[in-house]
Amino acid sequence: MRPRVLPALLILTAGALSARALSLELFTDAEIVALSERIVVGTVESTATRIADADGDGREQITTFASFRVEQVLKGNDRPGDLLTLPMTGGTVGTETLTVCGVPLWTEGERLLLCLDTRAERRSITPIVGAIQGRWVILPDANGNPVATRSFAGAAYFAKDATGELAPTLPPPDQTEPLADLMARLLAEVNK
Repeated sequence: MRPRVLPALLILTAGALSARALSLELFTDAEIVALSERIVVGTVESTATRIADADGDGREQITTFASFRVEQVLKGNDRPGDLLTLPMTGGTVGTETLTVCGVPLWTEGERLLLCLDTRAERRSITPIVGAIQGRWVILPDANGNPVATRSFAGAAYFAKDATGELAPTLPPPDQTEPLADLMARLLAEVNK
């Protein structure tokens, strides 16, 4: 099953600023795990933005690349300490800015759990499965314990109705849970 990014809306404003709104099929965590080539925890060490054809479709666009240091691996062949280069459509080059609504850019120092499909033929704007659906930000709670938060804001969602057709649906509420609980749940799906 290939993740579907439904037709995007392109809005041009002020000549130099563009935005794309995302319409996404809503996936369950089990579907996200099944679609993931790799699932990793790590930290964005650095970012670089340039005009590139990151997905090999023959079109160059503003792309931000993250150097992502792997700490833990839940799925895939990566090892702790590996450095991944992950592209994301969007960013600023000179006076031109490209924003994909609903897809946060990489932030240096950010610790994340990512469900990734980094094969170029499967990627459109981001290597994250389901765009923002396969991305959790990891921060300490009030007691210093790591919690993972996933936000669904900024995109329009579609889910299969009783006939199997995609129909508009509300996004789920943002989710925050202990990192250990999230990792255990995802590992259970990986091991099925």
